[in-house]
Amino acid sequence: MIQSNQQIHQQSRKSRSDQLKISQVRISMRRASFFVKFQRTELQLCKLFCAIFFDIIKGFHSKWNMDRESNRAIVKRKAGTRS
Repeated sequence: MIQSNQQIHQQSRKSRSDQLKISQVRISMRRASFFVKFQRTELQLCKLFCAIFFDIIKGFHSKWNMDRESNRAIVKRKAGTRS
């Protein structure tokens, strides 16, 4: 069956995106296996996962606060122009 150039290009694009996803999973597995290699107690693992989770939430929370503060400043400016 003869395929058009466009179909071949789409298939190669899909395979590249699949390869990127697979490589990202492999990197994540390598990072996770680093923590599993050492024998840890449940408390240490809990602390580790809480620290990672807090780092993720902290970034989100700081961005959310900056957005909220900038919105407050905009509201104050608008309120000041009305009076």
